[in-house]
Amino acid sequence: MGQKGFTLVELVIVFSIVALLSIAGIASFVAFSDRQVLANTIAELQTMLNVARTDTLSQVNSSCSSSEEFGGYVVVVCCRTSNDPTSPINQIPMSFCPTIGCSGTNDYELYQSCINTNGATRYALIQGKVLPKRVIISSQTSARTFQFSPITGSVSFGGAVGSSGQVQMYLYGNTSINVSTTVSSIGTIQ
Repeated sequence: MGQKGFTLVELVIVFSIVALLSIAGIASFVAFSDRQVLANTIAELQTMLNVARTDTLSQVNSSCSSSEEFGGYVVVVCCRTSNDPTSPINQIPMSFCPTIGCSGTNDYELYQSCINTNGATRYALIQGKVLPKRVIISSQTSARTFQFSPITGSVSFGGAVGSSGQVQMYLYGNTSINVSTTVSSIGTIQ
């Protein structure tokens, strides 16, 4: 009499192979998804930096009154605090945090600066963004304030030393996947 169907050993082997391939596929998808979240987040920050740069060079003035002088645009990377003392968010020295803005729940913000007749600067919030869950701004970030000058087109960096400022991000719990963007003193954004 002929054999019909598969033996138990054959079925176990086939299901084991399918399970191993599924696990490998899921792990690859999760890693890809994590990289995409970081790539999209850094692209949004680069877009905000480019808006600040182009609006400064074009002298787009949407917030200054007639008695104020246009002072350019500023992008601020905020220092957020966390209730979790082990969180990397709490590892950023507060002396390195921006002195302007960041009063709300945003992680980075775009401001227009207006200078009044007394020389005092007023910052008007234009736009703010919140980072996706698990995305952390690294303590390795070299600048948290990017001030674009309408006169020279140059960029100054609050808290940075050197001719460029960098923002670095990674995923909470996985520092091996990280991205960064760099702004040079002449306004080149990479």
